[in-house]
Amino acid sequence: MNPVSSDPCGGGGASAGADSGVHATSHHGEDLYAQLSQKETDLILAAELGKALLEKNEELRRRNQDMEEQFQDKIEVGCENSFTKKTIGK
Repeated sequence: MNPVSSDPCGGGGASAGADSGVHATSHHGEDLYAQLSQKETDLILAAELGKALLEKNEELRRRNQDMEEQFQDKIEVGCENSFTKKTIGK
């Protein structure tokens, strides 16, 4: 008969070492799972933040382009008015 399997308390030579190793591996596995879960959460958060920043950047680019066009229109109108005043004043 196998002495490891006949010990009702599991305190025999080989089984005690194997059990503690399994618990250490299990605990280590839980720790790795928690770390992986945290990394996944961090990655999702970083992706959401990156997306929000890209959207804000695009909005700012559009606003800047609109302001440039408005400014250019004002310069052109100002130049036309200046030209008209000079032409009519002569």
